[in-house]
Amino acid sequence: MAATITHFVLADKVFDEFFGHLQKDEFFIGNIFSDIRYIGVIKREKTHSDNAGLKNIIKEDSFNAGMKFHQLTDRVEARFAKDNGVYSLFPHLEHATQSLKLFSDDILYPKVKNWQEYASFFTKILPGEQKFGIADKDILKWHQMVKKYISQKPNQKTRTELIKETIMPFEGAPIVNYNIDKIRKDGKMEKIIFDFYNNFEILLQQYENDSQI
Repeated sequence: MAATITHFVLADKVFDEFFGHLQKDEFFIGNIFSDIRYIGVIKREKTHSDNAGLKNIIKEDSFNAGMKFHQLTDRVEARFAKDNGVYSLFPHLEHATQSLKLFSDDILYPKVKNWQEYASFFTKILPGEQKFGIADKDILKWHQMVKKYISQKPNQKTRTELIKETIMPFEGAPIVNYNIDKIRKDGKMEKIIFDFYNNFEILLQQYENDSQI
């Protein structure tokens, strides 16, 4: 359920509590960099290869802490989705994963008020991004995509433009937009997403405790 905006929202929710000692811009650039694979310049396992828990993440430098927190968020979300039977709610939905992720972005966008501040972070390339061997032009392309996407509440047009720039087949855009309208009318997913958001700190701690058993 966690796409770009959702990752921003969840990191924003806990940043002051866990990461206030770090550089905020570098943390959020790292947090979102993990998904640069969506433009087809690197494989997922290259940016999602760490299983660090929260206690170790807070000891990292700002960029790496952001990257590893993104990965931790994905793991916590995957467990929550499984426990709540999220994907079984829509068993015949084409492009279900993408649709549910982008629906989450739509629902959670209002939880953050300082989107302009976050967009302003993506004006520079960090050394941490360059170490992955991705061309600067592609990193800048990713930054521009992120800035554009988070600058307004998602809608059919912005989702279509986002999909057009990614490795997802462009013909999937109308299907995703149709699915999101369907999911919204159903109502079940909205409650699940808000439950995940409202209990995120608790879920993080539960995952941390379980991983140490």
